[in-house]
Amino acid sequence: MVASIRQVISMSEKVNKRNDPNYKQVIGYVNIDVVAKFRAKCIERNLNVSEAMEEALKTWISTEIE
Repeated sequence: MVASIRQVISMSEKVNKRNDPNYKQVIGYVNIDVVAKFRAKCIERNLNVSEAMEEALKTWISTEIE
């Protein structure tokens, strides 16, 4: 299988972020239906999962009542 340009860029960003002290990996368990919808939205918006997760987390944090 030949990697697309988007996949190559995504892999390159992943390596860069992995070594960047300003980034940390977030891991959790999410319902399979939510994951499928999330991935579909990532494709629809041309975002990789990391970009979409960061955007979603920032939105969630900004809307939380303190």
